[in-house]
Amino acid sequence: MVEKTSADLKAGPEQLIYASILEKGMLVGLVILFITFIIYAFGIMKPYIPLDQISQYWSMNVHDYLHHAKIEGGWSWVRMLGYGDFLNFIGIAILAGVTIL
Repeated sequence: MVEKTSADLKAGPEQLIYASILEKGMLVGLVILFITFIIYAFGIMKPYIPLDQISQYWSMNVHDYLHHAKIEGGWSWVRMLGYGDFLNFIGIAILAGVTIL
């Protein structure tokens, strides 16, 4: 077996294209995360759970939190994008999904 040195290893053109897609997707997702956080933090959009009530949910497990907050699991967050605290899921979905491309 012949070992390759680091000088012999080069990324192929399809790998470079994929890396470029990942980089652009990551930047888009990151920018969207920043923008949606600013929207939430400055109260531009009303949150689903008011800030004065959020501490009531901290000690709950996920099942209890979803039940008490009347939130369905799974992809139900898509229907809740009108609330500031769910808006950041867009950036998270982009970051998670960019590797699928």
